[in-house]
Amino acid sequence: MGRPPLDYTPVIIQIGDLRLHPVHDADLIDYLATVPPRQRVRAIKAAMRAGGLAAAAVDLHADDDELTDAAGDFI
Repeated sequence: MGRPPLDYTPVIIQIGDLRLHPVHDADLIDYLATVPPRQRVRAIKAAMRAGGLAAAAVDLHADDDELTDAAGDFI
């Protein structure tokens, strides 16, 4: 017996492959390594919600070095 049909139409957003830098993203790699593969979407959604995503303003065109410099200037 399968799942019952949904009473809504889900919104599907394709992210694609997540490519992480072995040094700059080591914390993310370590975190995702602790999460079973079929639970990673749930874990990423929880992390995004816990991180104050609504309050974060990020320049999506900035590279990691620019973001690090901006954070350093802020602190």
